[in-house]
Amino acid sequence: MSNKKPIQPQIFNVATSHIVLRSMKVPGMFPLLLATLLAAPFSGFGYGSGPGPALVSAHGGLANYTVDDVWYPGYDPNSPLGPLQLSQPAEMGIPQRSYASIDPLFSPTSPYIACNSPGLSPPNDPSHYISLLLGSNLTAIYYYWLHPVGPMSVWLSPCPDNDCTTVNLPKTKWFKIWEAALLGGPNLAEGTWYQKRFQKWDGDGENRWEVVVPRGLKSGRYLVRHEILSLHVAGKPQFYVECAHLDIKNGGVNGGEDRVLPPDEYWVKFPGGYRDDGKSDLSL
Repeated sequence: MSNKKPIQPQIFNVATSHIVLRSMKVPGMFPLLLATLLAAPFSGFGYGSGPGPALVSAHGGLANYTVDDVWYPGYDPNSPLGPLQLSQPAEMGIPQRSYASIDPLFSPTSPYIACNSPGLSPPNDPSHYISLLLGSNLTAIYYYWLHPVGPMSVWLSPCPDNDCTTVNLPKTKWFKIWEAALLGGPNLAEGTWYQKRFQKWDGDGENRWEVVVPRGLKSGRYLVRHEILSLHVAGKPQFYVECAHLDIKNGGVNGGEDRVLPPDEYWVKFPGGYRDDGKSDLSL
């Protein structure tokens, strides 16, 4: 048995170069929330910022990505083209990994928890990568979202040899760059969650799922993982995860020099990042 004390959510304060610990209390009806928030997001200059799938009724899926004025089509599991979308001409390349349904995964230990099922890669062609600069805004577009309760997060993982098609998803390590959860209220069950605001997305303003790529990050090709964890049914969390391929360029940021990747304590695997007992790898 390990004698290690659980690691609390943490933020790295670059100004004073020390770890600031945060504590939190989680009611028994939301044990998986603890696992979601235990991994603190990586911002670049500091840390902190804001068996198979089970199917239920229709929910929602990521429709496309935008970077500035450039639009990148998302994978559509309901399209008549189906998997053929992955082999579209270069000018129409889809950077998103395929998934079979917009329905959720229910198990935190599902083999598909990293990038949904089946999570197959698009071709290793420049047209199938979202090209953006350090410090750019990456926006995920959902045409609708039905659920009001639970956290949302965005994760990155560098691709070996700059080839995201060769990634072994169950062995891949991720770090969080963005999260949003409880905005306010008396408690977790009765409070207002970011998902409630996300429901009101109208194509403009703060309700878009917009994430800044950390300016201090090392450039290269990455997997990006968007996750919505819906907790509106007690004891039955719903995981909505989708992944795409990024080609992050320096563009002269930081004087043209690459920066860093986060330290070891900010990395986690999926499956492994969440457990049925509510503990994450970071708390073992």
